[in-house]
Amino acid sequence: MFNICTGKYENSPITVSRQVMPKGFVGVPNGHYHESYELFYVIHGYINAFIDNKTYHVSDGCMVILNSLIPHAHIYPQDIEVERICISFDREFTARMASFTEDINILEAFHSGINVISCPVSLRKFIEDTVDKMLTETNNGKQGSASVVASLLMHLLIVINRNFRNLELHQQVLNTPAYARTAGIIEYIRSNYTDDISLDSISEKFNISRYYIIKLFKRYTGFTPIEYVNNVRVLKAIELLTSKERKTVNDIGELVGFNSITHFGRVFKKVTGVSPQKYRTVNSHKFRVPSVPGNDAGTECRQCSTSRC
Repeated sequence: MFNICTGKYENSPITVSRQVMPKGFVGVPNGHYHESYELFYVIHGYINAFIDNKTYHVSDGCMVILNSLIPHAHIYPQDIEVERICISFDREFTARMASFTEDINILEAFHSGINVISCPVSLRKFIEDTVDKMLTETNNGKQGSASVVASLLMHLLIVINRNFRNLELHQQVLNTPAYARTAGIIEYIRSNYTDDISLDSISEKFNISRYYIIKLFKRYTGFTPIEYVNNVRVLKAIELLTSKERKTVNDIGELVGFNSITHFGRVFKKVTGVSPQKYRTVNSHKFRVPSVPGNDAGTECRQCSTSRC
């Protein structure tokens, strides 16, 4: 059984879904990232969530807090159903909304480095009730429904940001020998992405076969090693493309580890959908929102829809 309850207005900055994923559900086949913020809450069951550089075991009653532009993957078990909630909302809209909350930063949790929280029973009920109200409003199409959904989201964000520091899960990072090997490769890539990294160099560094590296890395992260290298490089390139320094596209490609401008342009377009220069032209003005430092505008994930994460 595959129950779907999804709500989104045309061109809406907020997407809400509540679904039961059946046994054997694969989800998005690859790791990915998007420029929107995301809350991912497990009602029943569990997933393994790869977030940036760690893989967490996320069980029922736990919530993943995803900042924008963070590589991640939701890896579902194959033997049980998983019921989950997913809410995504774009940065420009959320920064405007945050400007109305002078006594609390509703995006603090997303920039805190805390990726997973465990919710007490009272918060679990509040999350589910709020999402059900959001879905009802979204799907009834009445006048003012979009405003009600936005206000419900703001209420949810206020409650999360009041409590998240006391609810962080430290012990939920996976702790197995196989994952420890994967974590070592992740750290190596993140520390050396500007160098010439290949499957052969990783295999030689860790004394593991190319085939096993790919299998292991994909199992715990949703990426192949080279996909992860390219995502780390592209995200660093995005940071440089939208900074005030205004380095040339050629210089940026070289700085983040690409050995040719052609390769940089090809990989960047594959990951983002546009060339580096077009990305800079379209997005530069969106990455500096004065009211909420560090919160920027964005778009939905190109590699998934919220209802399928």
